[in-house]
Amino acid sequence: MLCYKYMPYKRFKESILPGGAFIKVSRPSEFNDPFDCVGVVEGELSNNAAKEYCSMFCSEIAMESYAVFAKAHFTASMQYRHFFDEWFRILSLSDASCILPQGEALMWAHYADNAKGVRLTIDFSKYSKRVEPITYADKAPVLNCNNVSAMNPMKDTVLRQFLDSCLTTKYRCWQYECEHRVIFPVDWKDLKPMTAGDSVRAIQEQNLVWAMPKEMLCGVAFGPAFPDLSEGQRYVAVLKNNGYDNINSISGRDGWSYC
Repeated sequence: MLCYKYMPYKRFKESILPGGAFIKVSRPSEFNDPFDCVGVVEGELSNNAAKEYCSMFCSEIAMESYAVFAKAHFTASMQYRHFFDEWFRILSLSDASCILPQGEALMWAHYADNAKGVRLTIDFSKYSKRVEPITYADKAPVLNCNNVSAMNPMKDTVLRQFLDSCLTTKYRCWQYECEHRVIFPVDWKDLKPMTAGDSVRAIQEQNLVWAMPKEMLCGVAFGPAFPDLSEGQRYVAVLKNNGYDNINSISGRDGWSYC
């Protein structure tokens, strides 16, 4: 499966090139849509579920108040994405096979610095993790607390299905993106601390990058408004000299071309 990753040129230079191809993976709370990765929680947690939740995430709370605190904390975490930030990082992509020309133009404008940036083409047929398609819907996923039996998100089936739905559902107006996601656990072996810029702060804040295998990067496209193609080609040459041999590079400057 071929996927596109759009980004500003500055991010391409800072995050992709030092030491190899590294792409920042996002916390769910960093997405530009405030309703992305949000679910609706209905009903009440059972006392046992509240106790288990409190023991995992709120151990400093006195046991006599755990039920009220856990229920409030659980609901807020589900709705405002803090829970997801603790567990996951997400690489957002566009499916190259289905994005339409109007969607392509919007992606360059929204995610690649008004078409002054870069689009990578990445071959995920050569990677071990699954690329999840986004479901575009008219309402957010719903979890009924009465069905939650345990609070370990990696084991409880009902909660896990809800998490999966939250992480792969967006409002229908975003459908032009043809988005697919790679959802990484924060401890995934191919994730590394971000070292560009203020590395100490980056590590403290758990800013992570994905170390892309060299055989997966197969294209670098420069946007229609890219300011300096000769400089861009020099960076492509650096990548090729570092073992990224499958790259083809193109420019979108001609006419209405969006690469």
